[in-house]
Amino acid sequence: MSHICLYFIRPTKYNGDDVFNCNTTYPFNETEIQDLMTDLQAHWPDVLDPDGTKLWAHEWNKHGTCAGILPELDGEHNYFSKTMQILESFKFDSIFQANHVEPSATKTYKADNFTEAISKSLGFVPVLQCYTTINETEQTTFIEEVEICLNKTFQVIQCPVSPLKKNNQFGLQGNCGKRDIYYPPIISPEMRIN
Repeated sequence: MSHICLYFIRPTKYNGDDVFNCNTTYPFNETEIQDLMTDLQAHWPDVLDPDGTKLWAHEWNKHGTCAGILPELDGEHNYFSKTMQILESFKFDSIFQANHVEPSATKTYKADNFTEAISKSLGFVPVLQCYTTINETEQTTFIEEVEICLNKTFQVIQCPVSPLKKNNQFGLQGNCGKRDIYYPPIISPEMRIN
């Protein structure tokens, strides 16, 4: 199982604004991606729904229905298949490992550890998004997304900086800032306690 999971391919306008829910007449149908299920469960798991279909339905209905302008993404099967191909082509697990950024339940990293690893290997700076949990005694930040932007021919481009993604305090794209960031190992579906 990969430590890097896919979130989605999200069509946007060139300025970075999202487009979504473009075709409500083409709802998610899991039978269209039956042959992709093993790969989807390994690389695009839904940690809240073990069979994964709720997440995939959401991503297809919100984002996939907007991607059909490109033949490679037109239709549910093409959308999920091409998205998996793109994930596999970047080999983020190998990139992070080669740069000593490895999943750990105890070790933390800075945003620069992630961005420099990708920049050095792939030649672009990604947008990082983090998720922070807050309880009575502490605040814990986890890497949530490594965003990459592609043009219509699936070539990497620098992500447009939108006001929502620019962290002006630190001059970074994303919301991770200078905090300590956890990059936890993924728990495989068979090891989860439901």
